[in-house]
Amino acid sequence: EAKGAAAAIPDFDRFWTGALMRRAEALPHWAAAGEIRFEMPRRFADFDDFVCKTIDVTFAERRLDATTLARLTAATTRLTLKRGETLFRRGDPASGMYVVVYGEIKLIATTPARGPRLAGIVGPGHSFGEPVMFLERPAVVDAQAASDALLLHLPKAAVFEEIERNPKFARRMIAGLSQRVESLVRELDRQALGSGSERFIDYLLRHGRGQAGTFVVTLPAAKAEIASQLNLTPEHFSRILHELAQAGLLQVQGRRITVADPDRLRPATRQR
Repeated sequence: EAKGAAAAIPDFDRFWTGALMRRAEALPHWAAAGEIRFEMPRRFADFDDFVCKTIDVTFAERRLDATTLARLTAATTRLTLKRGETLFRRGDPASGMYVVVYGEIKLIATTPARGPRLAGIVGPGHSFGEPVMFLERPAVVDAQAASDALLLHLPKAAVFEEIERNPKFARRMIAGLSQRVESLVRELDRQALGSGSERFIDYLLRHGRGQAGTFVVTLPAAKAEIASQLNLTPEHFSRILHELAQAGLLQVQGRRITVADPDRLRPATRQR
């Protein structure tokens, strides 16, 4: 698509900066070293240039060479989703991997015993779909837009061909999957925290990481879905919100949660 990236994407500055900031929070060592340049829309020659730089940011410290980026860019397509629109459903064939440019994608797992459960939320600068792509199995979750979203789709054939052609790229993909496994282990550790209050406070503090003083967290999904992600019933989650608000530790306005003093909130995980 030969149109300027800024013209093609609404509120581009905010979304692009948000994607880079998320990567900086996840990998502070390379961000602090200045290896990522915070480029704004005016610096993109066209949409292909934008796609190339977005893929590069997504791979972060596993930086790709120019030739590999050019081949992946040529194979990449753009997908726009409206809030609530389904990208794929459990059982659909895996066609490739996806990179979120802006918006958020909910991954929803369903089991006979528990029904639908929020398995994760993928935000700007992050990718998903790689595990089932490599296993060549159908999708194991539903993927649904939590907000209006723009995605880049890298087809399975292009990724597989690049792996066959480029051992360095293959190692970088393995490193990315290894990070995903590490994140899963950390998530299991969080699920083992002693109480629902501790799990929710940990969730808030992680989302407010890097912000000094008062911060605001806007829940990316309905409260019942966040409750399921934290392994809580909706009723239990509501009680936790009420108790923390009554204690003056946070303010709740719909999905918007304000934490006035994080230093007061942290000790609450040890008191409950």
